[in-house]
Order: sequence, then structure tokens, then C-alpha cells
Amino acid sequence: MLRSRDAAPGLAFHDLGIQTSSVLCYHCGLDASISARAMTARCGACGKNLDIPDVRIKGHHWGGILVTCGRVSIGRKAEVTCTLAIGSLAADVLGRFSGVLVSGGPVTIGPKARFSGAVWAPSLRIERGASVTGGPFVVPCDPLGHITINGNGTQVPEPPPKRGAA
Repeated sequence: MLRSRDAAPGLAFHDLGIQTSSVLCYHCGLDASISARAMTARCGACGKNLDIPDVRIKGHHWGGILVTCGRVSIGRKAEVTCTLAIGSLAADVLGRFSGVLVSGGPVTIGPKARFSGAVWAPSLRIERGASVTGGPFVVPCDPLGHITINGNGTQVPEPPPKRGAA
């Protein structure tokens, strides 16, 4: 079996028998093909680094940004305060969350959750009993690829375009 460094020019990884999967890049919003075992990767379209595994917060988290090509999950007893949280697949908030939440998939705010901030996502489900404050809630929209990550930190990101808008 050929290894990638021994491969003939133009031969792709999937031709070598390496299992690949497709993820959605949170920088440019395009699909990226990566190794199925990868924890981090580089987007083939924009060349930026990607964090692959899901982000699960069960305790306290404060500051910075949370980004993943997977799912962002805030547990029942978790308390998260961050500038920006991005989950390319989905986001679930069951505990306390304060910040801007961006998702390429559905966002669910659980029955005992306390949410303070903004949401940009294709769909939003708020269950009975949740406490929700803040805004804007831009739903439905395609936010991935329209938000600057690791910018200068002093600007609030501009809302992404609404779905179907030119």
C-alpha cells in the first residue's frame, strides 16, 4: 500500500484506501475532505486550520471562542461565557450560555437553559421553560463563511445574510 509521501503525483488519499469524511469549514462555509481519524485539519478551499471533534462543556468555561466542525454541546450543569461559539453541525444549550452562538445546523435551547446573547443559524428550537434574553436572533440564515474568526476582537460580527437573499 502506498503512503501519502510515496504516492504518485495526482493520486488522492481516497485512492490509497484511507478513510475520509467530509466536514463543513466554519471559516469559508465549504465542504472539506479530511481523514476520518483527524482531530485537526486544514481546509482545502481557504487553507485555514479546523478543529474537528465535538465540543462538550460540562463545567465552567469562560472567555475566548469555541469552534468545531462538529457539534457544540453545553451540558445541564455547565456555565459558559464566551465571545463566540461556532458549531458547523449543530448546537445544544442545556445549561447557562452567554455570548454569540453560530451554527451551520439546528440550535436547540433546552427546557431549563438560561441563554443570553445572539443566535445565527438555519433553525432555532426553544423548549418550554428556557430563559432567553438578548439578540439578534437571525434565523434562518447561512452564517458559516460570513463571520470573521480571530479578528481584532473589538468588533461585533456583522449578521450573515438571510437564507435565499442575494
